[in-house]
Amino acid sequence: MDISVRQQALYFLLSVLSGMLTGVVFDFVRAVRNEIKSKFLKNLLDLLFVVAAGAIITVFLFFANGIELRFFIILGIVLGIVLYFFTLTRIFGFVFLINCKFLKFFLQKLLQPLILLCIMIRKMAVCAGKLALKIKKFAGKQVVREKKILDSFKKRLKRV
Repeated sequence: MDISVRQQALYFLLSVLSGMLTGVVFDFVRAVRNEIKSKFLKNLLDLLFVVAAGAIITVFLFFANGIELRFFIILGIVLGIVLYFFTLTRIFGFVFLINCKFLKFFLQKLLQPLILLCIMIRKMAVCAGKLALKIKKFAGKQVVREKKILDSFKKRLKRV
């Protein structure tokens, strides 16, 4: 399919924008990864980034030129990523980092009462379990006592 130079230029610019959008998603994932300690969650975020980047590029290719992959499209995506990392990554990275730290602080303060409640419920459950064991032990002793009393009463009745 022949496309005009004007359409090719438009596709190239759109591919540069999709590359820059991929860079924005990367900075967002990097900011979230910095706040997470779990290696499993970091690996999961990496996988989600690959899926998101693939989706961004696939959607671009589908809507821009009917998934027709040409060299200048690949060059535009790579150029967009490189331009983003040399120009806008400091700004977006800083904004995402501040937002992630604020969100982490907010969630910690929001969830702190819930965590304390869970700790209190756990302590009460442990105490209730210990109390149940003591009651069971005491009840077992009472049953043994009552059995001894009944046995002695039966012996007395047999004598009479």
